[in-house]
Amino acid sequence: MPTEEEPRVGTWYETPEGRTFVVLAVDGTGDVIDIQYVQGAVEQIDKDVWSAMETAEVEPPENWHGSMDDFLSGRRRRWE
Repeated sequence: MPTEEEPRVGTWYETPEGRTFVVLAVDGTGDVIDIQYVQGAVEQIDKDVWSAMETAEVEPPENWHGSMDDFLSGRRRRWE
């Protein structure tokens, strides 16, 4: 069933296929969502894709050492 929950920055989710990701950022309009998969890949998805995704909120992986700070630092520089 598609998600009705709004994405929350810093929250981890998992798809039925077992793909685990964290929400890194949501733009001011809520139309673009930056996510990072536990394997490290970063992706931007739009609100329609988010709404169609089946996700469940999960605990952060214990062994995750992502580059969220590096990603966000680069993102801030692009917007300045």
